[in-house]
Amino acid sequence: MNDNRGGISPVPGEGEWEALVRSCLPETPPDDVAQAVTPWRRAVRFVLWGLLLTSVTLNFWRLDVILPSIGVLLCLLGFRRLRGENGWLLACWCITLLRTAYLTAQWFFNATVWQLSDLPPLVAGGVQLLLPAATVLLALCLGMGLAGIRKRAGLSGGFSGAFWLPAWYAAVTVLALLQYRGLLVGLALLVCYIAILRGLWRLSQQLEQAGYAVHPGVPRFSDRAVAALFAGVWLAITACGFAFFSSYPMQWSPWEQHQTPQTEAAREELLALGFPQQVLDDLTPGEIEACRGATLVVADVWECAAQDGLLEKAQPDSDPAAPKLTITGVAVRLPGQRERWQVFHHFCWTNGVFCGTEAVELLPAWQMIQEGWGEDGAVSGRLLYDDDGGQVYEAPYYFLGERSFSYRSVFFGQSDVRRLFAVFSMPSEGERHRGYLTYRTKEMQDGFIFDSWFNYTHQNSLFQYPVVTAEHMRQINRWSQAGVFVTVEDALQFYPNADVVQPFN
Repeated sequence: MNDNRGGISPVPGEGEWEALVRSCLPETPPDDVAQAVTPWRRAVRFVLWGLLLTSVTLNFWRLDVILPSIGVLLCLLGFRRLRGENGWLLACWCITLLRTAYLTAQWFFNATVWQLSDLPPLVAGGVQLLLPAATVLLALCLGMGLAGIRKRAGLSGGFSGAFWLPAWYAAVTVLALLQYRGLLVGLALLVCYIAILRGLWRLSQQLEQAGYAVHPGVPRFSDRAVAALFAGVWLAITACGFAFFSSYPMQWSPWEQHQTPQTEAAREELLALGFPQQVLDDLTPGEIEACRGATLVVADVWECAAQDGLLEKAQPDSDPAAPKLTITGVAVRLPGQRERWQVFHHFCWTNGVFCGTEAVELLPAWQMIQEGWGEDGAVSGRLLYDDDGGQVYEAPYYFLGERSFSYRSVFFGQSDVRRLFAVFSMPSEGERHRGYLTYRTKEMQDGFIFDSWFNYTHQNSLFQYPVVTAEHMRQINRWSQAGVFVTVEDALQFYPNADVVQPFN
């Protein structure tokens, strides 16, 4: 028994404590508190923001990669709370998991020298259609799911409004397939999209005001844990791609030189005509013997040194420790009544530093001046380097052949071209990393100059995301510039019918 003497108040009972606490609280929590703890409002907000971020593309500051990734994460967080409401929203959850798997694969390819488009055509075509089809289906399931909830909550309105969002995605997909580039239609679609999302948000508010209570599944992990796992997977995949798949797998093997008396005789002939020895030493016996009986050799040597991310013409005061690239063009006139030339484009690095990929764009004489020169055989070549013990290693190019691509020019607009590319990666160890391309051409008409171009694209840095190869960079950027990649353009040009044949400087 409690005593009330001495001014001590009696201890209230359990019922009195509950009444006291209840009297201190407001009848309804503040709106900001309710918004933070209401699972319905939080889930719908995640979904709508996720749809917006995965639908709007901004091609700067890598937002084309960052925003869709955040959007997929928000959809993942939102639909995992709503998946228990009806079968349509459960389908949305399953489609979001599929989009997450697609995004994970895209993360991997973004950190490698390969792209999704490099898959077999049938597989690549299916993958390219998978994302827009999944997006339209997701929008349809979301609309039908919300319409079902509207009906359960007793609100007016049928299922017709469920088709606005999938219809919008379908229209955008059709315009993308048609490669539409108009501005007015794009702005109109953007306004419509914002209006549709605003309507969905108002619907969620109406459902909440009508007293509809969502019954979310109890998530095993918190939103922060899911977001941390999401970011961790991206970091792990990106690091793995950079470490193991940011360069081409090359097939290096020791080069065993076997010289024959015929090879030695042809070699002496070429040296006597002025063939550069540093290039001749790298040729195969077959390539040397193919030049037997040569009547003239035209050679042009150009040296450039690395400086501030660029490759510029080497100067006498250039830093001897800086990477230096020597490009040598050689043309050998073969015996015969008509002009026939064997052409060699050779490059050699001193103190070279390699990371990622390299590429050579070759424009042979028959491509530069089609009226004057014709193709007389396939283009071939190889790569070499010396290890620390003096052993020479050789490898074929990872790819050597023609590529078709399109690029936009400020003056000429869209252009579709075919070019011959040689793509490769060099090892980080060794010295005197070098290679060459060779082809044969024949004269079609008298009076034309000889013109053959050798455009070398070098990768300066490994840090780029998404990964772009040197070949692709050359295709989309025709100008030499400092940065991750730098391009050196060199031409072997001369008048073949002049009394004294000299290359242009």
